[in-house]
Amino acid sequence: MSFRPNSRVLAYHGPLVYEAKVLRVHEKNKSYVEDEEGKHIPAEQSSVPQSLIDVDTYYVHYKGWNNKWDEWVPNSRILEFNEQNLKIQQKLRDAQKSVHSKSKKGNQTNSNSPAPENAKKRSGGEITAPKRGRPKRRQESTKYNEVYIPMRPELKHILVDDWEYITKDHKLLTVPARVPVSQILKQFSAANSGGSDEDDHMIHEYVNGLEIYFNRCLSLMLLYKVERLQYLELRKEHDNFAAADLYGVEHLLRLFASLPGLLAQTTMDGPSLSTLISQSVDFLDYITENMDSFANQYYYASPAYDAVARA
Repeated sequence: MSFRPNSRVLAYHGPLVYEAKVLRVHEKNKSYVEDEEGKHIPAEQSSVPQSLIDVDTYYVHYKGWNNKWDEWVPNSRILEFNEQNLKIQQKLRDAQKSVHSKSKKGNQTNSNSPAPENAKKRSGGEITAPKRGRPKRRQESTKYNEVYIPMRPELKHILVDDWEYITKDHKLLTVPARVPVSQILKQFSAANSGGSDEDDHMIHEYVNGLEIYFNRCLSLMLLYKVERLQYLELRKEHDNFAAADLYGVEHLLRLFASLPGLLAQTTMDGPSLSTLISQSVDFLDYITENMDSFANQYYYASPAYDAVARA
C-alpha cells in the first residue's frame, strides 16, 4: 500500500484534485480493512465497492467537505501530498477556470461564431449540446461532483500540458488532426464490436452520440480564445465543416474533462447514466492505450496570428 490510515494526500474528484485524509485502507485481495486505529475490520462489513475489491483502495475524507462525500477511491486517484503534486492541483484548477470562462463567453451572442443548437435530450438517451444562456451559478452547481468519470493520470497530464502549451507557450494544435475524432470513434467501435447484437448496438449508439455532442460543443466550450481564429479559418476552408472530422484527441479529452459537470445537469435516468459512464471509461482506456497513434503536434503561432487571436 502506498499510504496508511491518517495519511495526508491529494485525491482526484472529477477533473480536479483536493486535499484529503485517508481514513481506512483495503489492500487488494485482503479479507480485511485497516482503520485509523490500526484495527482490522472484515471487508464485507466495510462497504468496499465490489468493483474495487481487486485493487488497493482508500476511504478518504476531503478536507473541508461534509462527511457525506467520504468515499472509497482506487490508488489511481490518489497522489502523494508534495510540492510537485500541489502544482498539478493548481494547474488543473487554472485549466478548469479557463473552461468555465470559455463556457460563459460561449453562451453570449457572438456574431462571429456559429450558434450551436439548443440542448435537448433525444429519445434513446442521446446526449446533445447544453442550452445556451444558463446562469453561471447553475453551471457550477454542487451537482457537478455527483458524476465521476475516471481518467487515467496519463490523460490528465496531457490536459495540463495542453493548457500550458496553448495559454503560456503561444502554441496551436495542428488541425486537421492526423487521426480526427470521427476516425478515433470508428476505430473504437470496430475494436469492440463482435459481441452480442445488443452490445454492438449500444457501442454504435455511444460513438454516434459522442460525435454529435463533440460537434456541437467544440465552438461552445472546447476552444481557448487563441484557437477561435484558427476555427473560423477552418470553417471558411471546409464547406461541409464537421468538428469531429478535423479536430483530434486533445480536444476530445477537453470534452471529457467537462463531461461530468454537463451530465450532472441532465435528466438522464440512473441506469442510462451508469451505462454511459462505463462506456466512457472503456473509451478513455482505449485512448490511453493508443495515445501515441492519436497525439498531434503543437506549433508556435506566428506573431501576426497571435496578435490578432489574443486581441
